[in-house]
Amino acid sequence: MTGASLSGQLPTLVGGALKGFLVRDTELGLQTHSFLLIIDYWVLRRNRQQIAKGGVMPEKRKQKILFLCTGNACRSQMAEGWARHMNGDCIEAYSAGVNPIGVSTKAIKVMAEAGVDISGHTSKHVDDLLGIDFDYVITLCDYAREVCPVFPGGVKTFHRRFDDPYFAEGTTDEVLAEFRRVRDELKAFVQTLPESLEENNT
Repeated sequence: MTGASLSGQLPTLVGGALKGFLVRDTELGLQTHSFLLIIDYWVLRRNRQQIAKGGVMPEKRKQKILFLCTGNACRSQMAEGWARHMNGDCIEAYSAGVNPIGVSTKAIKVMAEAGVDISGHTSKHVDDLLGIDFDYVITLCDYAREVCPVFPGGVKTFHRRFDDPYFAEGTTDEVLAEFRRVRDELKAFVQTLPESLEENNT
């Protein structure tokens, strides 16, 4: 029986619990004598056909990226929020601080204005994440860069400094304007990920 006729009769084969069936397909060069492999073979052919038609694409492993700043209150929280919101299909985002002080309510507010909810985020110490196999650690302030711990494995580091709106002064409107400025700068940066990181490590 050919691969094409097998795919059409798969429900019957499964229903009859057929075992030890021989499959030959010259295009893929496959020979399998296992009922379970027959199912795998059918799925492979189906996905291959859909890929050729612009349908299902092979799933790419997400890049684990840690955004690190001093307090894990504003910059790294907003960066994590943007990464999850815009690049969740290719980035598994985390954030932490070297001296966490809690998530800023103003950061939550300005991100909500942009349609991103980070109200469920918590402020974490970087040491609590040392057991995660990150692909990249991005430091967002000079101090975090200086005291960033050494991560095990082949973790790549990248530094991009952003102003800390936590210390902005002025009226409420002026302080929120500073938060919005940094929010938008972080968005523009995160939009380039992970490609810009890979280009800088080639």
